[in-house]
Amino acid sequence: DTRPGYQQKAFDPETFRNRLGLVVSPDGAEGSLTILQDARIWRGSLTPGSEASFDADANKKYWLQVARGTVT
Repeated sequence: DTRPGYQQKAFDPETFRNRLGLVVSPDGAEGSLTILQDARIWRGSLTPGSEASFDADANKKYWLQVARGTVT
């Protein structure tokens, strides 16, 4: 029996400047919020011309949500 939970945390915006930072994970890795699912959510704020990457698992599905601008 898993009870519903709620977490809230303020992240320093500088943590995500020109890099991807983990904000949600199943195990609270890297100071992220914990979710009871096999899912990870990263956040990034990239300046034009900058790059960010992470190691993708070929056995997982991924979704990229762009809030502003374009990505190549």
